[in-house]
Amino acid sequence: MRRYLHIVVAAFLAAMCVIPTAGQNYRASKVKEKAEPEPLSFSRSITSRKTINTNLRESTSGWEIKECDLDNGTYWNTFDDNYIRYDCVFYGLSAEKENYDLWIQMKLFYKGPNEVELTAYSFTLFGNRHPVMQLTSGDDYFNRSWLWRVMHDKETVELQRKTAEECFNFVADSLEDFLRNGPRSESQLLD
Repeated sequence: MRRYLHIVVAAFLAAMCVIPTAGQNYRASKVKEKAEPEPLSFSRSITSRKTINTNLRESTSGWEIKECDLDNGTYWNTFDDNYIRYDCVFYGLSAEKENYDLWIQMKLFYKGPNEVELTAYSFTLFGNRHPVMQLTSGDDYFNRSWLWRVMHDKETVELQRKTAEECFNFVADSLEDFLRNGPRSESQLLD
């Protein structure tokens, strides 16, 4: 009798472990379908009629954007990876319920004598409701758990992601204009 009791208890404990785990996996896959955001990284190939110097620091010297704080970082010219890193900060953005600053990390790659590629790989926002929030590598299923959905307004986050794309396009347009037409002259600034 004791032997059968052990078998029943062991089967019961095994069922308690297996059934909830299967249910959690099912629920987790359903939550993942609802909450998994699209990857947020952008890239644009920029061509110019003028020849672009392989030294990207010289090629982009004089490129300024008045609407944001643009800072060039590390310059690499090793292992055939000729690129320069930029940090770009847009201050005072707003998405419905939250005011925030957006920090974009980008790399400018040299592709050929007339072509470069600008890639944005990291978007971080510093808001008044959420001090630090990643919109790229940290914005995944694990970040958008049940607790995340309770504490964040999904529509606001989607607006912030859309604004991040607009900011990247603004920077890429500015770089494209700079490489094609050179620095803005004083007469253009007055117009």
